[in-house]
Amino acid sequence: MPELKVIEHGGALSFYIDGSLQFNTRDEVIYHETLVLPAASLAAARFRRPLSALVLGGGDGLALREVLKFKEVVSAELVDYSPAVLELGRTAFARCNAGAMRDPRVSVTCSEAGAFLRATKRKYDIVLADFTFPGDLAGCSLFTGDFFSGISRVLSRRGIFALNAVSPEKFSPAYWAIYKTLRAAGLYPKPLAADIPSFSEHGYGKWGFFFSSPRAITPMELGALGIPVPASFLTPSVLRENMRFDRKTALFGAGIAAPLKHPAELLALLNMPEPSAAGLDRLDFFSRSNRTLPCGGFPGDPALWSAETLAAWEDRLAAVLAAFDWDRLLAEAGTISGQAAAKLKDELADFRAELPSLFSGSGSGAQRVYRVLAALAILLIMINMAYPDNAFAKGYSSRSGGSGADIVFFSNKTVTPYHGLVFQSAGMYHGFVPDSSGKMYPPKTFTFREGGGAQATDGAVKQEKTFYALTDNVRVSAEGNLFMLLAPLPYILKLEAESFILLKENDPAPLFRFHPDPETVASLAVNIQLQQKALEKTMSDHGKWLAWAGPAGMVLPPIKGESQEVVNMQAIKTALGNAAGKLGRPDRESGQLPSRSMKIAPGVYVSFDTGSVMLLRDDGDLVSFPLPGVPAFEDAVQLQPGPELAVFVKALLESKAQALPPGNPARLLVKPSEPAVSGFAAPAAAAPKIAAPKIAASKVEMPLNEYQKLREERRSGLGSTVKKLP
Repeated sequence: MPELKVIEHGGALSFYIDGSLQFNTRDEVIYHETLVLPAASLAAARFRRPLSALVLGGGDGLALREVLKFKEVVSAELVDYSPAVLELGRTAFARCNAGAMRDPRVSVTCSEAGAFLRATKRKYDIVLADFTFPGDLAGCSLFTGDFFSGISRVLSRRGIFALNAVSPEKFSPAYWAIYKTLRAAGLYPKPLAADIPSFSEHGYGKWGFFFSSPRAITPMELGALGIPVPASFLTPSVLRENMRFDRKTALFGAGIAAPLKHPAELLALLNMPEPSAAGLDRLDFFSRSNRTLPCGGFPGDPALWSAETLAAWEDRLAAVLAAFDWDRLLAEAGTISGQAAAKLKDELADFRAELPSLFSGSGSGAQRVYRVLAALAILLIMINMAYPDNAFAKGYSSRSGGSGADIVFFSNKTVTPYHGLVFQSAGMYHGFVPDSSGKMYPPKTFTFREGGGAQATDGAVKQEKTFYALTDNVRVSAEGNLFMLLAPLPYILKLEAESFILLKENDPAPLFRFHPDPETVASLAVNIQLQQKALEKTMSDHGKWLAWAGPAGMVLPPIKGESQEVVNMQAIKTALGNAAGKLGRPDRESGQLPSRSMKIAPGVYVSFDTGSVMLLRDDGDLVSFPLPGVPAFEDAVQLQPGPELAVFVKALLESKAQALPPGNPARLLVKPSEPAVSGFAAPAAAAPKIAAPKIAASKVEMPLNEYQKLREERRSGLGSTVKKLP
């Protein structure tokens, strides 16, 4: 059963299935209006009679809410395979979906979509597919020609079928393959995409949709199309803009894409590297074989030119054979016992001697090439028979009907971890920083003081480069130190067992030492553990594969690269092991956290009621951060911050302002019309005065440098004792 999670944050609900975001209530109208309203509006304009609707997936009831806005819809059937999601739609999400599932026009069926389509005898004027991201074979089966043919059977002749797809930016070949599959099934599609902020925050990219029909949707229909129901986001002009696509990315994806006949085809396209925008507009007439063309080919040239194709293959083959390490190949062949091995060694030795003249036009040389290639092919076939899963995917299991790599780290797709070009070069790929899936991040260098105390002058200055991306915003150095990026702000947190140290990029002086955030520590600890398990499994698979294929590494560069993958995986494993030891325990006791407050960063809290900003210090004390016109938090240490810490807090409030409740004093302080920094610096003579707060007897007001000295004295005298709040 899938794992369902509903998280409330800042007054908004987020719904996750197996760790993948389905919607966030602050912007779900963008998604659901884009999915439903164009299709339903077009159906209402076409039929001008009572309509029947079918919603496949979407058990949360949000797509159903949108289609029920149309008074023309007299019946709507909701089909979802998950009874748990349907129950959430009736209860937790009832306010979000406007009680759609209690509407008398609605009937609900708990069933798998394909089985329902095969069993139903009804025809529908509107069919909506609101499925989760197709991360496995079962999910990908909902985007194949067979499934779309089932849609065609239940759709009326002029009916409209709409579905959410994948990102046309991140998965361009997969997106346009779905487009071509709809066409092949007799459904003429119109593509559109929308920017959904919560999806972008999770790295999902601009999201793609289609609406289609057995009857072609004409430009005249679209030009006259209006949105006849209330909408918060979609308008005719927004629809028109959302149907514009980047030419380079679209041509790239459409050039690779083909109609999907089997789920594995879509899964393979989803695991392709993201397309690069560079070079797609340039045509190289010097070398026809390297010319980049639109999917229809270059006008006037034949699609296949036999003479040129043969020459291109000979050039490619000669380049491959010239790259072989023949001395090592012959040495390895000599270690194999048996009469057949001796003949193979003699054959390879003769072949090597004749290599310079093989492509001079003599027939015997060409025949020798084919004999050697046949021998290599037989070797690969034997390897595949022994380890078929490793030969094709090193992690995909042909026995289970799904992905054998059943560990997915906070990602919206299943991929074979630690495999690809980024892991096949010494020192990783040109200094870029990979995550487990091979996604590359820009390199960074972190500057900090090693050891020492709170004083900026303690400890030697040290620099470490990013080595591995544990998550989207946490980097690991080769030494195992953990750094959290506070993007888009130019600040980082160095995550240690005793404190989270706030640093400005390229400046070793610590600005503040926060108490380790238990949620962050627990999340990273689980993430490290999962990735360590995945590394062990992947390294085991590589070991089996290389036990057979390793000797061919001297003649096949890809296998040589996979040997380097093992070296890099071992380095990542070492770094993660060191990181786990430096992270500390998630159950470390802290002081009393402020009630009715929101955490806007690890260790930084804002009061819902007063807007007071509080910092949870590494010794467990709450520190009240002074803001102009905002009362200090009474039961806390009163702090006079340095200018750079004040700039950080101000910038953090600006970046998180939209998450604070409307009317919150801290949110009002960072309106664009307000001065940028002046009100947040350490209090000066001209600054507004704050009434002296009532402070507990155990709390003292002191400048930051005095606090640092006192903290060092307390640590030396009390050891690991943490001061508790009264």
